[in-house]
Amino acid sequence: MSSSEVWGAAREEDVITHSSSKGWLVVGLIGGAIVGAAFTIATGGVGAAVVAATIAGAAGGGGLGEVLGSMSWAPTHETGNLYKGSLNVFINGKPAIIAHQSIGKCSEHSPNVQKVAQGSSSVNINGFPAARIGDLLTCSATIHTGSSNVFIGGAKVQTDPINPEIPEWVNTVLLCAGLAASVVLVGPAVALLGFAGGLGGGYAGDLLGGHLYGEGSDGQKWFALGGSFAGGLVGMKGGAEFESWRNTPKSLINLEEIEPQLATDPDTAFFWSGRTDGIGGADVAESIARSRGGVTLESTIKDKGIEMPEWDFDNPQSIKAWEDVSASYAKQVSGEIRAVVGESLREGNIWENVELPRLMSNDSVTKITTIDPLNQTSKVIFERGN
Repeated sequence: MSSSEVWGAAREEDVITHSSSKGWLVVGLIGGAIVGAAFTIATGGVGAAVVAATIAGAAGGGGLGEVLGSMSWAPTHETGNLYKGSLNVFINGKPAIIAHQSIGKCSEHSPNVQKVAQGSSSVNINGFPAARIGDLLTCSATIHTGSSNVFIGGAKVQTDPINPEIPEWVNTVLLCAGLAASVVLVGPAVALLGFAGGLGGGYAGDLLGGHLYGEGSDGQKWFALGGSFAGGLVGMKGGAEFESWRNTPKSLINLEEIEPQLATDPDTAFFWSGRTDGIGGADVAESIARSRGGVTLESTIKDKGIEMPEWDFDNPQSIKAWEDVSASYAKQVSGEIRAVVGESLREGNIWENVELPRLMSNDSVTKITTIDPLNQTSKVIFERGN
């Protein structure tokens, strides 16, 4: 309520109502759980993933249902009436209801006697704020009916603590369960940054919506929801990028220092990969290269005293280090390039996946010739301009 608005004065026996937050929270819990589980199963999830998705979906659906259930357009339900009005001030022949002194008997709570906790900042009755339609009781019930011809203005003032319709512990449990399930599903970084982004976005949206549309308004709630979703998405994206960066193998070498030492003269660069009848390129490539006045990456590294980690299939960092120097070597060569390549190649080998693509895109490379490690027969596989 703003200070410029007026509302029907509350009287004894006027109706109090509760919003649909509780009911819609339950519906959201069930619906979110079903959607989360179904989505995970449809995408191939099993076991713990399905359980986690079910919990996360339930938590998210419950929270959304709670907020939507509190909107002004959401249905409300009658839970009781107002009593204990003023002894000497009457409105339409009924005792006027005043904050802190009057009560409502609410069927949703035990004990069911709840104080009227809000009233007008500008109109007092018997020394206490006069209550109007829209003011709250201590249980968050709302005064639903009032006088049709006596209106009271003034901003809303609170005289007593107001308990939320959904207990704080319920929201805390939902929040913790949803966060824990999200950690299982998407990892801690994505879950925590998404959580932080959602909180920050929701808080910012709540402030902006309250400023634009008024405290407790539907506009404020929509802004808070939108801010929470947007902030959560931004946070999750940031978390995903962080996880990607964290999981990317880091090189064990300083490529900037090594790269200048990998340069070769034109027509001297040799490469190798694979085997033919047990004879591997690695076994004969260096001797073939030296016999023809050339060098391999390995001979260059050895001759120039460059320190490299040992290739280890169980260590992604060692593989990345060799891929990096291989790519650097390939982009600096020129003229005719020769490669000792066997008939049998390992899946994912550096020659086909790193070196050859770099050579073909290197404008300084004029020809690529392969040499069989067993019989040293040659075959031109690429010639620029052809």
